[in-house]
Amino acid sequence: FNMEQTYDVIVVGGGIIGSAIGYYVAKEQLRVAIIEEATIGSKTTRAAAGMLGAHSEYDGEADAFFSFARHSQSLYAALAEELHTLTGIDIAMQGSGILKLAFTEEEKQKLQTLCEQPTVTWLDAAHVKQMEPTVSKAILGAAYIRDDVHVLPLRACEAFAKAAVMRGATLFEHTSVQRIDKEGDLFHVDTTRGLLKAKQVVIAAGVWSNVFFKQLGLPHDITPVKGECMAVQARNVHLAHTLFHEQCYIVPRSNGELVIGATMKPNDWSTDVTLNGIETLVQKAKMLLPAIG
Repeated sequence: FNMEQTYDVIVVGGGIIGSAIGYYVAKEQLRVAIIEEATIGSKTTRAAAGMLGAHSEYDGEADAFFSFARHSQSLYAALAEELHTLTGIDIAMQGSGILKLAFTEEEKQKLQTLCEQPTVTWLDAAHVKQMEPTVSKAILGAAYIRDDVHVLPLRACEAFAKAAVMRGATLFEHTSVQRIDKEGDLFHVDTTRGLLKAKQVVIAAGVWSNVFFKQLGLPHDITPVKGECMAVQARNVHLAHTLFHEQCYIVPRSNGELVIGATMKPNDWSTDVTLNGIETLVQKAKMLLPAIG
């Protein structure tokens, strides 16, 4: 490529966030480059379950984050169609919703605030078992969240990246950013494939962003919370809705997989999955859906 090419925006990181930013910037007819050190969506995005779970993370406070998540979630229906029309990629958005299970009276009480939300309904155990016959017999009921749906993360990411390129973005895969400096009105982005310049730089490298923040004198520091998950093939278990309980979930994907997650390990930078983590997930999955054993 032209080593002296100057872009309006350079996005560092080609996960779902970086690819989405690249797409929307390219739609505005600005010159944009997306730089990814491996392949598009190959790290955190690839490991995600893909839940558009605004309500499932709701803790009773209708704060700015919840409003932001709800707005983002509502944009996906039109977006799925837009990306499919442009790229031919189906992001596999499944709209059956989430059942947030309660096993005790205390858990049921905790869900009452959530059930005050207009698109959330409390269902008793009998109703839940009609919807999901193989769910645990020990439940008291569930908050049924109709709007919390899911997509295939890697497909969504690939669709964003392909759509960005089709709108004029330049995509550099297998390209590492070594240093970012500000010189005058331009940012100089030094990569393993040469120097690029831009009026604006967006750091979208997830937990690997800290090094760039330091180079640019920004006080931010991102700490990872590692979540292990696993995918199994659902041969004899039919699950139509996502099951959710205390940060753990079972998500049924359109390709016949059940994604089971997730552990939470603060400040763990490794990308390995542990046997203890898998054992925890298996026990939890069998508690929610005994037939999965």
